[in-house]
Amino acid sequence: MKQIFSVALLWAMFSAGALAQVTIDVMNPGNGGSGWTRSGSGNGSYTVTITTSGSYKITGHATNSTTNRIAVKVGVTANITLSNVKINVSGTDDAGAFDMTGATVNLTLEGTNVLVSGRLCAGLKVPDGATLVITEASNGSSLRAECSSASSITYSAGIGGDVANKSGGTITIKGGTVTAKCAAATANANAYAYAYGAGIGGGYGG
Repeated sequence: MKQIFSVALLWAMFSAGALAQVTIDVMNPGNGGSGWTRSGSGNGSYTVTITTSGSYKITGHATNSTTNRIAVKVGVTANITLSNVKINVSGTDDAGAFDMTGATVNLTLEGTNVLVSGRLCAGLKVPDGATLVITEASNGSSLRAECSSASSITYSAGIGGDVANKSGGTITIKGGTVTAKCAAATANANAYAYAYGAGIGGGYGG
């Protein structure tokens, strides 16, 4: 009887731990934690990578943005809440704010969230083979996702594919206010600006 009870108790403890939501501060990610890692130089360019399937809450700041990034490892299925996360890496052409290549993400929005990538990367990268669902629980909150640059040419979707992975994956929006665009601008009044990516869908050639 004691042995059966012990096994049952251990299983209950394991299950509770597996279902517990992990909170990550993208502004100050520390050295990594349960189910996730931190990589990068520390010069404003850390990447928080979700490495294990589970439930995560990623927090930011009500007004301030960061150049730290988010990624989800290939093959991972994650329930992720973005809470006032504002990432802007548009100053680097090949930098992506949120990359979920090969992953499945059920995304819930809290507050105001902004993901702005460089001109070669989608704001929220969901290429062919990846699945994104923005949940009904996101109602009342927002996400703005952009491929953006002060350069006159941009190539990637707001949400979806980019230059490296041209076609977009499976994208379902059930709730929240979502704005996605490929944005290009130029300071030269005599020059044209070209945006070759979709708002939601494929990047250049996709």
